[in-house]
Amino acid sequence: MAAVLVAGVCAVMAPTVPRPADAAVPSELALGTGSNESGSLGDGTTTERDAPVRTRLLGGVALTEESGGDSHTLGLTSDGRVLAWGRNANGQLGDGTTAMRTTPAPVRLPGGVTAIRIAAGFDHSLAVTSDGRVLAWGRNTNGQLGDGTTEDRTAPVFVRLPPGVTVTQVAAGSYHSLALTSDGRVLAWGDDTLGELGDGRRARGGTPVFVHLPDGVTASGLAAGPGGQSFAVTSAGRLLAWGRNDIGQLGDGTTEDRTTPVYAALPTEDTVTRVAAGHDHALALTSDGRVLVWGANKSGQLGPGRGSIQKEPVQTDLPTGATVAQIAVGSAHSLALTTDGRVLAWGANFAGQIGDGAVTTRSSPAVMPLPEAAGPATGVAANSYGSLVLARPRGTTPRP
Repeated sequence: MAAVLVAGVCAVMAPTVPRPADAAVPSELALGTGSNESGSLGDGTTTERDAPVRTRLLGGVALTEESGGDSHTLGLTSDGRVLAWGRNANGQLGDGTTAMRTTPAPVRLPGGVTAIRIAAGFDHSLAVTSDGRVLAWGRNTNGQLGDGTTEDRTAPVFVRLPPGVTVTQVAAGSYHSLALTSDGRVLAWGDDTLGELGDGRRARGGTPVFVHLPDGVTASGLAAGPGGQSFAVTSAGRLLAWGRNDIGQLGDGTTEDRTTPVYAALPTEDTVTRVAAGHDHALALTSDGRVLVWGANKSGQLGPGRGSIQKEPVQTDLPTGATVAQIAVGSAHSLALTTDGRVLAWGANFAGQIGDGAVTTRSSPAVMPLPEAAGPATGVAANSYGSLVLARPRGTTPRP
């Protein structure tokens, strides 16, 4: 394999990384509800919505994934392009400007580059390329773009990965970023004030460092919370956590910040496949389609019957018969996609992020009503105060 020079760093060209197995079915219908003051719902307005409205995708565009930042949204198209809309004060839309966009606009990826995964942080953005590199753009005050500088970027730049490393997945918090390598290791960069980088140092990193996973442990999934938390799902279905933990956000039964990974106290016999992190709470999806919750609960985001703080993961009560395939969280609300294409939502609702036509907090998961034009949902994501849904148009068959 030939070596090439990328952004001043010698990197080894990797074979093409396959499309992720958990990628959503391509959808030509994207919906959003909740806060929209910066256009993050993509409907061409800045009007707050208390029920899902349609994102204005161009005809023929199909999305396989969405990711929500604080007030901006990313969409990954079925042909490997990245679209972005919403707030852009730090260049997080990646279009070369700092102009707000109320409808999806293309991110300026380098020529010939396609993306396979995306992640939106508070006001920065990440994408994994088809050859296993990572692009970053937007706010960079804490080195969260991983390019060795603290300069904001209005167009994507390559993260300075260690030589020979290829990446399959990324996650973005407020001021730090995570990446999963093809051999199951975890990289981290950006702010480390609370131990977010997981290398035991509390030293801000403008380029990626390896997280100190336990010996012999490999990871299969990631999440980065906007409150300064980091998570990794292990290949054995356990959950590692590090970073901020003042109200039990890491799920280890304590309120001690952790500078290296510790195991979350999962219920006996439970294994998990996904994790999602909000500002002060988190969700994990079990291998049999249940949802575990922990952290803060002041807005009902953990579900019914929970106290104000939950330091260890517990199962939340879902509607009878519901089996979950995907999870997502906003700042203080929670989302779950069921295997039959329904969207469950609960928690904070002051901006309409639950999508039930009201602005009243909901502590029990309930089905989000989708527009008549929407068939089964295929994906969920969240902004801080908004919810994002991918769905098949009613009456259509799934695209391959």
